Amino acid sequence: MISLDLIIQSLGVIVAIWLIAVVKKIPDSVSDKIRDERNFTHTKELQIDNFFRQNSGSKMQEVLIAWVEILNDPNKVEKMSKNGGIQKLLNNTVGYSSPKTVKLMGLFFQSLYSVDSKTSEDQSSDMLSLVYVAMIASSLKYDFSGENIDPIDLLRIKFNDYALHEQEMLESQKVIEKALES
Repeated sequence: MISLDLIIQSLGVIVAIWLIAVVKKIPDSVSDKIRDERNFTHTKELQIDNFFRQNSGSKMQEVLIAWVEILNDPNKVEKMSKNGGIQKLLNNTVGYSSPKTVKLMGLFFQSLYSVDSKTSEDQSSDMLSLVYVAMIASSLKYDFSGENIDPIDLLRIKFNDYALHEQEMLESQKVIEKALES
């Protein structure tokens, strides 16, 4: 007859083997779960991106081009505000861009409002505005194409006297980047 001790030992060995197998599977299960969550998030982002590109590609181009036009003609904001175009641009920019771009746009318009309330046309605030617009255009380019362009490069294209204003532009960029972080 099989003794009770032998049965208990056999059961103990079986339970120990089972526990070891379960413990060995835990890291695999955790990594599978992390991978599945990452894949789900990535797939969701791709679906959203694909939706916007398929249904709104030309709108996205229009938004980017409008901001580049503002960079090339600083009076364009004033012209657009007379016919409601600026509100349409704001709506489209918010609708198609990243949170970073929206924050940049908010900071830009707040800086415009504060200059308007002081009713002083200060060259440094003009430079700050130009750098804001360049950074918005750069951010939109990244939002829509995934390509990074330096906003300062956009300003180099625009200004034939860039070298005279380079330091002021770089300082304005630092001020804006600091405001973005807060």
